[in-house]
Amino acid sequence: MKAARRNTGKMKVPKKISLSGHMLGKILPRLAPELFSVSSGIKVQALQSEKNGYRLSRTRDGFRLEWGNLSELMTALGDIIADDIPCAGETLEAKFKFRCVMLDVSRNGVPKVNFLKQALIKMALLGLNKFCLYTEDTYEVEGEPLFGFGRGGYSHSELEELSGFAESIGIEMFPCIQTLGHMDQYLKFYDYAPIADNKTVLNVNAEGAYELVEKLIVNASKPYKSKFIHIGTDEPWGIGRGKALNFDKPEKPGELYAKHIGKAVKICEKHGLQPIIWGDYILGHTGEAALNSEQANVIPRSVLLDYWHYYSVDQQRYARDIDVYKNSGYELLVSPSVWSSNRFVPASGYAMRSTEAMMRAAHDKGVERAMTTMWFDDGQECVFDMNWGALAHFACWCRTNEPKENMWKERSLKICGLPAERSELFSKLQKPGLDDSYGMSFHLSKMLFYDDPLLGYMTMCVEELDCDKLLLALAKEAETAQAATKLDKEILNLTALYARIAGGKFELIRSARAAARKNDRKKFIELVRQGKDLLSDLNKFSRLFSKSWLERMKPFGIEIIQGRFGAQKIRLETFTARASAYAEGKLERIPELELQKPPNLSPGYFIQYVRGISMCSVGHNLSVF
Repeated sequence: MKAARRNTGKMKVPKKISLSGHMLGKILPRLAPELFSVSSGIKVQALQSEKNGYRLSRTRDGFRLEWGNLSELMTALGDIIADDIPCAGETLEAKFKFRCVMLDVSRNGVPKVNFLKQALIKMALLGLNKFCLYTEDTYEVEGEPLFGFGRGGYSHSELEELSGFAESIGIEMFPCIQTLGHMDQYLKFYDYAPIADNKTVLNVNAEGAYELVEKLIVNASKPYKSKFIHIGTDEPWGIGRGKALNFDKPEKPGELYAKHIGKAVKICEKHGLQPIIWGDYILGHTGEAALNSEQANVIPRSVLLDYWHYYSVDQQRYARDIDVYKNSGYELLVSPSVWSSNRFVPASGYAMRSTEAMMRAAHDKGVERAMTTMWFDDGQECVFDMNWGALAHFACWCRTNEPKENMWKERSLKICGLPAERSELFSKLQKPGLDDSYGMSFHLSKMLFYDDPLLGYMTMCVEELDCDKLLLALAKEAETAQAATKLDKEILNLTALYARIAGGKFELIRSARAAARKNDRKKFIELVRQGKDLLSDLNKFSRLFSKSWLERMKPFGIEIIQGRFGAQKIRLETFTARASAYAEGKLERIPELELQKPPNLSPGYFIQYVRGISMCSVGHNLSVF
C-alpha cells in the first residue's frame, strides 16, 4: 500500500483581533496567537455596560463592543472572527443561561492544563459559559493516596489555576464527580472493599460510606468558586444486590437509590453547594424500574436534574421526558452528546441530529440549561479536536432556537480550525456498508481496525459487505483533501491512515479466509506482502497518534492504547509468519482461518476493544488492555 500523502495547499489565515480596553488583550494573543494579536489585526474597543447582552458597531478601523459580562464579550469576539456580525446597535443575548460542556477525563486521557486553556478560549468564543471535568478519581483527595494513583489526575492547584483562567474569559467551572456508581477506579483497591456493594457501586449501607462521600464532595469542590457540583449517581448497576443486600430486611434498589440521593444532597447543602445529579434512574433509563412517587419524594426538589439521552432523533420523545421531570417539580438541564465515545472518530452527524431534536424540545418547554457531554469510553481513542464541529453546533443551539446551518460551520472552521467537511467524513466512517438497524453505540470501522488478522471475528460478521472498498475510498478522500489549517492537516493524516488500516485489515482477513477454504497457497504469498504493508501503516498511525496524545494529554493512560497497537503489531507479524509457512507448505493448515461464524453472532456484539480481540480471557486481563 502506498504511504499516506501529506496534505498540501494554501492554509486559510483566520482574522486576528487586537483587543483594546481590556486585560484579555494581552492574555489571549499568548494562548491563541492564531486568533489574537497585541498590536495588529482588527481593532476592537471593548467597553463594559450595565445592560445585559452585547452590541457591536463598526468603527473606521474595526468595532466598538459594549458587553454586559465576560461571556458576552467573548461571544461577540467569536462573532467577529466568524464574520457573523449582528445588525448595528442590535442587542444579542443567548437564549440559554447555562451553556456547558462536560469533558470526560476519567477514561485514561487527562488533558494538560495549557491545552485546556486553549480549548476554553475557543469554547468561550463559541458562546459557552460553563465547563466541568468529569472526574471519577482524577482529582486530588487529601488523605487518600490510592485515589487516582497512576492516573494523571489534577491537583488542587492545577484545578484552581484552570478555574481562575476560565473565570477570566467568562466561563464558570464546577466539579463533576461520582458518589454512587462508576466508582470502580478506586473500589478496585482492597482498602475500599468494606464500602463496595459490587465492583462499581458504593455500598450505601456500609459504615464509613458517607464519610468518604463527604470527603469526595469537599475535596472536589475545594478548587472552585462555583457553588454547582455534579455528584453523578447515574447507572448504579446492581445497587443493593451485592454486599448492601440485607436478607433479613431487604430494600428495593429504588429505595436505596433515593435514600442515597437524599443523604448526598444534605452533604452538599451543608457545604453551601448546589447539587446536580444525572436523571436516568428516575425515568427508569438505567435498566431498573422508574422511581415510584414515594421513592421520588425522598429526593429533595432542590437538586438540579440532568436529563441525559443520546440515542434518539425524535423531538417528541425528548419533550415527553422533559414533561415527566418538570411535572415532578424538578429544575432541569438537558444533556445531549457529541458522540466521541467508544471510537477513533466521532459520530458527528448523528450527534448533531440528536442534539437538534433535544434542544428543540428544550426550547419549546422553556428549559434554559444545557450541557453537552464529551464521553471517551473504551480508552479515549478519539482526538479531542475532532469534536469541534459538534461542539460549535451545540453552542449555536444554546444561543438561538433556530440557528442557520452555516452558523456552526463558520465557527467550526474560523474559530476552531476544523472544516465542517471533516464532521461529514467522520460520519461516513461510522458504519460503512451497514444500515441504521445497528445503533450508534456500534462502530464498525473501529472494530475492523482492531480485528485480529487471523481470528477476524468482526470481518466474519460482515464478510458479504464491501467494507474494504468503502473504507479505502474514505482514506483516499482524506489523503487528497486540501487541509484548511494546521489542525486540519493533522486530523486528515490520522483519519486517512485509520481508514486505510481498517479497510486493509478487512480485505486481508476476508481474502485469507477465502484462500484457506480453497487451499490456495499461492494467494498467501500476496497476503504476506499485504500484511507487511498493514504493519507499516500501523507503525505510522501509532507514531502519529502518540504524538497527538502527548501534545494534548498527560502521559498517563496512553499505555493502554499503545498496548493495543502493540498487540495488533504482534498479531500482524504472527499472521505473516504463519501465512509464509502455509504458502511454503510448512504448515498443513491454519485452523484460525477455518472458524465458522455461528448463525446468531451479531456484529452488534462487538462494541468495544475487549469484545473483539479474543473469545478467550484470563481473569480480568482483557478489561485492562
